[in-house]
Parts: sequence; C-alpha cells; structure tokens
Amino acid sequence: MGGGELAWVHELLQLARAAAREERPRLVQHRILEHMVQAFEAETGTLALVGGDGDLEIVAAIDLPERVIGERIPLGCCVLGWVAEHGEPVLLSGDAAADPRFRFDACAKARDARRAASAVCWPLAGEDGVRGVIALNRGAGRAPFTGEDLERGRRLVEILAVVLDNTLFAREARERAAVLERTRADLERNLALARALGEILERAQQAEDVEALFPWAVERLAALPWVGLEPRGAILLGDEEEGGLRLAAHHGLAAETRARWARIARGRCPCGREVDEEGIAFHDGAPGEGPGGGAHHVAPIRFGGRFLGLLHLGAMPEPAPGAGTEEFLGSVANVFASFLARMEATRGARLLQRAVEASPAAVVITDAQGHVRYANPRFGELTGRAGGETTGRRLREVLFPPGAASEEYEAVAARALAGGSWRGELRFERSDGGELWALVTLAPVRGHDGALEHVVVVAEDITERRRAEEALRRVNAEQQALIRRLEEAREQLVRTEKLAAIGQLAAGIAHEINNPVGYVGSNLGTLREYVADLLGLLDRYREAEAQLPEAARRALAQACEEADLDHLREDLASVLDECDEGIGRVRQIVQSLKDFSRVNEGRWELADLHRALDSTLNVVWNELKYKAEVIKAYGEIPQVECILSQLNQVFMNLLVNAAQAIEDRGTIWIRTGAEGPWVWVEVEDTGKGIPPEDLPRIFDPFFTTKPVGKGTGLGLSISYGIVEKHGGRIDVESTVGRGTRFRVWIPVRRPVRGPQGG
Repeated sequence: MGGGELAWVHELLQLARAAAREERPRLVQHRILEHMVQAFEAETGTLALVGGDGDLEIVAAIDLPERVIGERIPLGCCVLGWVAEHGEPVLLSGDAAADPRFRFDACAKARDARRAASAVCWPLAGEDGVRGVIALNRGAGRAPFTGEDLERGRRLVEILAVVLDNTLFAREARERAAVLERTRADLERNLALARALGEILERAQQAEDVEALFPWAVERLAALPWVGLEPRGAILLGDEEEGGLRLAAHHGLAAETRARWARIARGRCPCGREVDEEGIAFHDGAPGEGPGGGAHHVAPIRFGGRFLGLLHLGAMPEPAPGAGTEEFLGSVANVFASFLARMEATRGARLLQRAVEASPAAVVITDAQGHVRYANPRFGELTGRAGGETTGRRLREVLFPPGAASEEYEAVAARALAGGSWRGELRFERSDGGELWALVTLAPVRGHDGALEHVVVVAEDITERRRAEEALRRVNAEQQALIRRLEEAREQLVRTEKLAAIGQLAAGIAHEINNPVGYVGSNLGTLREYVADLLGLLDRYREAEAQLPEAARRALAQACEEADLDHLREDLASVLDECDEGIGRVRQIVQSLKDFSRVNEGRWELADLHRALDSTLNVVWNELKYKAEVIKAYGEIPQVECILSQLNQVFMNLLVNAAQAIEDRGTIWIRTGAEGPWVWVEVEDTGKGIPPEDLPRIFDPFFTTKPVGKGTGLGLSISYGIVEKHGGRIDVESTVGRGTRFRVWIPVRRPVRGPQGG
C-alpha cells in the first residue's frame, strides 16, 4: 500500500471517527461517500444504512437526484438489498436486470442502479450483522470496475465498519459519562443549597431581629450561582391593625421604593400582580415595581398553617428560574417563618408553645440533670415514642437501649450538662429498632444567676440526607470503578491493534523471507550435486596417483594430510545435511507465522486444527521452551469449519497461561480427540492450579489472579467469547498445587443456532 493510499485510508478513518462525534451525522456520511467516489473514480455513489425495521435507508448519495435521500429499500430488493441480505460484495458490468440474483420491483433506486454500466457494492458488516452498504457506479464510456477494485474496497470497508463500531462504543461511553457528570453537578448543587439553608438557620438562631438577619441572608443567597438571585429584597409582614402588609425588613431598595412599600394591600405583590398566599411565583416585573426594580420571586411566609407575610427576592431576568428553584425558595421562606415564629414566641409562653409544637424539628427540653421535661410531637414522630413515655426519664434512656449509648453522645451530653453548647450529627435508634440520623443542636438555658437550669435539644431528621450521601459515595465508587475498567479496556484495545499490526508485519516478513530461503534451498541442492561431482573427480585422481612420480606422490600425500581430506569428505555430507535441516526449520517458522497471522482472514473455512496448533506452538515457543516440556498427543479428528485466526488466539491464550502458571519447570500436554459431531482440544499443565473460589470467575472480564501489570483479565474472557461464537464451550478442571486442564469443545460444522451440549 503506497503512501498516497495510506493517506487516503487515514483520511477515511478520520471521517469515520468524526461520524461518532458529529451532531449532524448525515454531513459526515456524505463526506465518507464522497471520499469513496473520488478514490475509486466513480461517477455516482450511494450509502444506505439498516434501519430499526430491518430495511435499508439511503442516507447519502453523490450525483443522484435529491429525492433518493431517505428512500427505503427492502432487504433482497435490487443490488443494494441483495448485498445487505447476503453480506457479500458484488461486482457488476452491464445491465443488472439481466442478473437473476436481483429483483427491481420495490424501489425507485433500483431503476437508477440498472442504468450504470459498471458497479461495485460492499456490505458494511459489524459484529452483530450487516449495518449497511456502499455502492459506486460508472457510466458508459468509462473503464469498468475490476476484481482488484472490489477486493481493495472490501478491505477498506471492513476497516471502516470496525472503526464505526468502536466509535459508536466511544459515543455511548461519552453519553454515560455526561449523565454521571450531570448527576454529580445536581448533587453538588443540592448540597450547596442545603449548606446555605443550614447557615441561614444557624444565623437565625443567633439573630435578635429580622432587620439584622435579612440583609445577611439576601447577600448569602445572591452568592449562590444556581438560584439566579440579586442582592435585593424585602420581607412584608401582616399588619393586624390595618389588615394589610408592612415593610418589616429590606436590603438593596432605594428610598423611594421603601416609602412606596411601607404599606401595601394584602393579596397583592408590590408590582401590582395578585399573590397566591399558598404558592411561590416568579414575576418578570415592570421597571420600578419589583424589589429595587426588575424581575423578582415572591413566596408566602407561612408557619403552622398561618400566613405571616411575603418574602420578596430580586431575580435575574435571564434565564428564567430553573428546576428546583421554587422548592429552594420555599425552604428559605420556611427558614424565615421559623425565625419569625421564634420572635413571636418571645411575646408569650403560649406563642412559644405553639411554635415549638409546630416545628418541623424535634425539640426536647431537659433539666440540669438531663431528665426530659418537655418533648414536642415531632420528637415522638422521629423516635416512635409518645410524650408520656419520655417525660421524667433521662434523655439517654429515651434515645438508646440500656448500655447502648455511644461514646460520642455521652461526651456531648456531658458537655451540655456542664453548660456548653454543641451542634452536630448523631445516630439514634427508634423504638421499632430502625436507624435515625439527626442534626442535633444543644443549647443551655441559664437562670438570672447564670446557673444552668435547662438544656434545649433541637433535632432535625437527616436520615434521608445521610442515605443520599451514602448513595452518592457508592455512585462515586462505581464511577471510579467504571473509569478504571474503561481505561483497562482502552489499554486492551491498544494491545489488540498492536497485535494486528504485528500480524501484518509478520505476514510481510514471512513473504520477504520466502524468496531468499528459496534461493538458498535451491543452491544447496545444486551445491550437493557439485560436491558429489568433485568428490568423484577426487577419487579418480587418487586412482591415478600410482602413476605419478615418487616425489609428486609424496607431495600430494602431504597436501592431503595437511588438508585432512578424509575428514573433509566425511564432514561435507553432515554439513550439507545440517544446512538442509536449517533451511527446513526456517521454512517451517515462516509458514507458521503466515498461518498464525492470517490478518485479513476473518471468514469461516474448513481447517486442520493440528496444523493450527503446530503453528501456534511455533509462534509462542520462546514463551514455553524455558518453562516446560511440551508433549503432543494428537488423536484422529476431522477438519473443522471455523474462523481459524480466532481459534489460534484461543490456543495461544491457553498455552501462554499454562506456561505462566508453572513457577519453575514443568510439563504441558496438548491433546485432541473427536466425539460425535464435536472435536476437542485439551491443554493441561503442572502449574500451581486455580483456587476453587476463583473458578466460577475466571471467564469474567477483568478478573485475574496475576500480579498487577502482568495481566488484564481479558484473555480467558475473550477466548470464552470466541468459543461461544463457534457454538462450543470450555470445560476446566484444576487442583491447587497440581495443575489445570482446559478442554475446548468445537462443533465440526458451523452452528446454525446457539451452542448445544456435547
């Protein structure tokens, strides 16, 4: 393959890979077809892919009417349908209608194809069948396509189909990664929102009034990038005397706006729109009407089912609020509702009682010795214990079975009873034995003299949050495992591509070596004849030696003795025999390389498995000869219909694994036999064996017992897939410390359906 053709193939592969990345695949499909038309100097071309209904759909065409794009061709109809149905390339010259293989009664494209003077059509074959076809046409007056064109195009289309399969896998992997990334971003966003709410709630517990809390909260909320808020807003509370709403707190509002909002009617937003006191709304606003002018959110502040007022928060006009914004703003409104309820509680014990009992958090008040004096209903809901079961008992006894209190709780309780405060997460046990996680806040209540009188405990149920965090950790772990597997799969793919390149190189080297080996072999035969003639001539000279003068005979005898002529005569024959044996060995190795590589042969054929085993042995001999003695016990077996290059890979994996299982020096047996419609090939070693607990997993992808860096765990998995594809199976027996035996069963004839028992 010349440099120009290699560049052309490279560009074709680049286009095929682009098809997996391109959001407009039709454009890349057209470029691929255009590339094929130009390379084969065709006049027109067609690319059709198999659709979900099994029919072909034309997705690209060169120099054909635009109407053919999108046209569907049933399988078996015309040349394209026939090629897709049979999976075989076709070379045509003249009128295709004269060919009895094709029918032209169901598609308009068929009528166009019959007008071509010469045409070639190749199937796009993937691992699971034909994916489509490519057809090229030349009109009258142009040189017709040749068998060489058909073969060259077949090789290129095979490469194109494999790359498209791989790039489709890559696209699916990218889509899965994108889904995981979106999930991660959503979780990050939710955690950040929850953290902001927690900080506002914590600040609310320390603030003296809403005027002090609200500006800080607005700035904190505006700093969140996902919510789209601006640092401006207001809280309007119900005015019981006048029946409307009054401006209770604000931030970022102009003096004119504050004056206009000092009093507004209930049921109306300051921008003039009606307000639903049950739901949250987004108003794009009118200039000067929203909080500080522009878009805004308005949310009712409700507590215990009672409407307290409105929360206005300035919003960015673009984009519109996203999913989850209303729920988050509802939580913000709830935080302010709880804060305002606490403020109202200071007005009297009755309001305090109502606020605590309506709180979404569990509230417990203990005395200075830790005995429960009050527990709100939410505490009973979370723990499963009614108020009557808790009052007067130590909180430790309520939350934990006897002797089961955690060391952390004991430390927190001791700190609280010593007058300290604490906030953190604790695990409790419900009365039904269920697990409860709570965000707990402990705060001391002191008398006028400063002595500790009570401890207030507020517990928020975060069980679901903890479960979500644990689920997130599991997802992260699974994602990391997936990334590792993808990286290992990528490395295996690189090794497979290198093996294919080595196979191509081996086939080329074998071809190049054959010629000089032929010369040497031929010349050795001639040399053997020349040597025989020379030795015969030497014998006649020795017969005539007696007729020479005495001085000449002595000189000749001395020369023969110095040259060790007798030894030379004896050694010449053995030297020539060794040369013949060496040339034979080279020929055997070359033939083994050619048989093993079989780079472009992925077809089913009748093959001699004994010859395949011998070729594989020659290829891996360097791996075996230092580790084991190889004993062959071949039985009588028929030729097998198979994809020989794939079975060679199975035999190679089994032989290399057997050698690697032997730690010092051992024996490897290779046996064959036949039983009914089956043949079997057995590889047995005297290695260290496989533990029984590992045997069920040895064919799993990525499972390996070899040290890190010594194996990918894919060899046996790939071998299993190849044998299963051939309708066979692999049996394995192993004893730790004694060795392992693999037996590969292959049907003599290619199976029509899945593998059968043997």
